[in-house]
Amino acid sequence: MTSAPVLAEMPRVEASTSSPWYARRIPELDGLRGLAILLVLVVHCIDETKFLGGYRWLSYLVAADSLSWSGVDLFFVLSGFLIGGILLDARGSANYFKAFYARRAFRILPLYAVLVSTFYLCYFAEQMEWIPASQWLFGPNVPWYAYATFTQNFHWAAGGPDRSNWLTPTWSLAVEEQFYLILPAVIWFFSGRRLLYLLGSVIVGAPFLRLFLDLSFPSGKVASFCLMPCRADALLLGVAAAMLVRHKTAWESLKSHPRSLLSAWIVLLAGLCAFIFFKQTDHVGFFMTTLGFSWLALFYLGLLLLALIHTSAWLGKILRNSWLKALGTISYGVYLIHKPVLGLIFAFFRIESPLAQTSAGRLLVLSALAITMAVAYGSWAVFERPLLKIGHRIEY
Repeated sequence: MTSAPVLAEMPRVEASTSSPWYARRIPELDGLRGLAILLVLVVHCIDETKFLGGYRWLSYLVAADSLSWSGVDLFFVLSGFLIGGILLDARGSANYFKAFYARRAFRILPLYAVLVSTFYLCYFAEQMEWIPASQWLFGPNVPWYAYATFTQNFHWAAGGPDRSNWLTPTWSLAVEEQFYLILPAVIWFFSGRRLLYLLGSVIVGAPFLRLFLDLSFPSGKVASFCLMPCRADALLLGVAAAMLVRHKTAWESLKSHPRSLLSAWIVLLAGLCAFIFFKQTDHVGFFMTTLGFSWLALFYLGLLLLALIHTSAWLGKILRNSWLKALGTISYGVYLIHKPVLGLIFAFFRIESPLAQTSAGRLLVLSALAITMAVAYGSWAVFERPLLKIGHRIEY
């Protein structure tokens, strides 16, 4: 099973210039979102297609991007930060639950419904031999009702099939939807130190839960990868960061010691380099499913905080790059459609699975990427953005 990202909540579009800085749109976060989806495209369109195969001089580059699947971990941290921040700011409002769930529904459900419906239509067309067959796209899968209820990750964790590449990336969407069901109540009923202690307990407990599952069940490694409680450390570290920026004393203290934060992040980066050197980067390997996910979450948390603090430094300039921000803006559409587009293009040319070990294969992959970007941009402009605006008419 490979990873795929989920779009974190956009910073509130209605925030005025009189709002606190953390309640306004933060361009660096669009850049981080763009970086996250770029990592996912690397793993699905470069690594899995063997795009660099045959170029021995690129072997070091291939080794370096062996953690590109962790783009989903960056999305989890971002989602926790943005969603947690919105809920912290809205706590106590009259429409707290109604506005949150309505806005989430308008953002997530329409395009997701299009994805799932199109899958079953194309699956029927394949069975009727109206379109070329593709086991890569339409292989054994979990029941339809799992997608309708966002429980596909439970089926995969229990050892169910996940060979339909059209829909397998949606496990991370299921994780986030389950997170959205719980977090609003947590923030509503807990505050201050009680909330912080609760978050800390779950963050620390997540790797122990993964260890237990890994040692106790045959599919424990897959469960550790795709179940929401097992990935709660990344999500809740983002929420903790949202609490941090809203605590004036703590935030000013962190800003006054930027070198300490940078030093800690460099240590985390060195750890990731060690993961790669010792070949401990398998997303369902024992090391990664126990300690590794937490290490990655801390690494991306550090990157998020550095981006918020060093807005005028080199990192901020990179993340404000217009291309990277644009990619971040359309990342939800890119995430949902890049695998279907890739598989359909190869199926059209009667190639069973996307492999780019020849010049023709590489051209097909590049064509799929171009089509994905064009369709995702169109989806954002004419479908997603108007619906997002409708959702934001519901005030907290």
